[in-house]
Amino acid sequence: MRRPKLHIAIVEPDDFARQALTALLQRKLQATVRAFRGNEPLILDDLARCGAYQVIVVSMVFDRTSGPAFCQAIRRRNGTTPILGITALPLQRFHAAMVSAGAQGLASKTAAGTVIRSVLAMASGMVMPDFRMPELAHARICARQEANDPVLTAHDCELLHCFLFYKADLDAMSQELGISRDTVRKSMKRLQRKLKCRSSVELYCYALDHEHYEV
Repeated sequence: MRRPKLHIAIVEPDDFARQALTALLQRKLQATVRAFRGNEPLILDDLARCGAYQVIVVSMVFDRTSGPAFCQAIRRRNGTTPILGITALPLQRFHAAMVSAGAQGLASKTAAGTVIRSVLAMASGMVMPDFRMPELAHARICARQEANDPVLTAHDCELLHCFLFYKADLDAMSQELGISRDTVRKSMKRLQRKLKCRSSVELYCYALDHEHYEV
């Protein structure tokens, strides 16, 4: 019996890796592939459309954020589509974080056969050991957010929006908000402490993961 045509999304910042993976999935699975760099406007809105893709494949390394943080941002919005993480680094480096982020598996991007088998398995409703089904992962992430989220002021929300929009460029934020660069820096440090983020990268991941601050 002929296999139904798969629709797969790839999020991979590296141009060569993105093109190679797209070609692999098209050649081996005859899949329809939509490839993203990860910094496109409203990319999370696209990936949140349940049913648009059978599998979402996400790289672990981004410029400003991390693969697990990006996966969690998708999973908060999408409770049905399987997510497969891919990396050229040792898998154990990201395994626990990807389980927590709501993914369904993690594979080495240098092992083409494993990537193909993993995509097929997830498109069939399977998950890797330790990982959870999309619906359960989505529910756990939403419950975790409701329990832990602090109350943000309108000024906090404005800061986070600018932080995302200007990719953490303090000079651009200063100009947009009409305050000094030093005031922006101190305000972001205060917000970082309030949200219990250990670094500006974690703060960026927090903002990316919360729908109030959509880029």
